[in-house]
Amino acid sequence: MPWIIDTDIFIEGERGHAAFLPWLQSADGVATADVVRGKFLIGAHAVADTVLR
Repeated sequence: MPWIIDTDIFIEGERGHAAFLPWLQSADGVATADVVRGKFLIGAHAVADTVLR
């Protein structure tokens, strides 16, 4: 089965999650996307505190 995963998850997996490499090697196909970052950029997940935005 092909997978699309957010780059943040991909980066976190590369940081040493022991199960990530075997999963990645056995995956049919993997694509990455900056889904979460894109949603923040358009304001879909804006931080409630206006000072922190």
